[in-house]
Amino acid sequence: MSDLSEKDVKALNDKNAKIEAILNKKADELASDDEIDSMMNKVADKIVAKVDLGDMVRQIVGVAADEEEQHQKEVTKEGNPAKPTGSAGEEMLARMNESHAALTMWGLSHFDWRGDENVLDIGCGGGANLKHMSARIKTGHLTGVDYSKVSVQESRKLNADDIEDGKMDILEGSVEKLPFEDDSFDKITTVESFYFWPDPPENLKEVYRVLKPGGTFLLIAEIYGRPDLSDAVQENIIRYHLYNQTPEVFGRIFREAGFTNVEIHIESTEGWICVEGKKE
Repeated sequence: MSDLSEKDVKALNDKNAKIEAILNKKADELASDDEIDSMMNKVADKIVAKVDLGDMVRQIVGVAADEEEQHQKEVTKEGNPAKPTGSAGEEMLARMNESHAALTMWGLSHFDWRGDENVLDIGCGGGANLKHMSARIKTGHLTGVDYSKVSVQESRKLNADDIEDGKMDILEGSVEKLPFEDDSFDKITTVESFYFWPDPPENLKEVYRVLKPGGTFLLIAEIYGRPDLSDAVQENIIRYHLYNQTPEVFGRIFREAGFTNVEIHIESTEGWICVEGKKE
């Protein structure tokens, strides 16, 4: 070693320094890889935790939906859709006001409005249909009739302003014998109530009696005799003894009651039905 010149020693030291630098860099890289592995493991743990949380949320939502569905079934059973009663009837009517909104607006679109008509809604339920039609009436008058005290009560609450202004009356009565004079109304509607009428073919004659010549009656419904009804719907038809006929039968009983120019409208997406009958 003593034979090495100062220059050679310096060159050797520089080489050793480079080797040491390379080794240190590699050690740092290995440490970085460990850090990356650690970070990846943490990310993976978080992903798993989120997936587990997502499953938990979905399970909670599913349970809540099942419980709400069961609750609504109990409300419908206790509230009696044929003739709403009690607090369950009130809750059911509020739900129907919302759930039937789209159906109602579609059905009412088959009317041509002037704004001065005298209008009757049979089976007015929670009063939403009357409220929708009130927006179309400027100088006319609206009347609702229902044989359920709870329905009359809830309809009056919803339409309190129109009643106070003298624009609307809501009465307790039955379609079997409507408390009105012959030829009283320009327009008559029934939304989701025809199923429960005591004797639908015969009751249609009573509707015809109170409709003015030139007037129009609309029967608006979600359910009627068609092959694609779900098992749940068919069970309800049996449970609640719903009058559920085909469009052809609806057309026939309307004509037999005296209505002319009978038209059957079927909504293309939802499959709803609106039977339109006129009085000459």
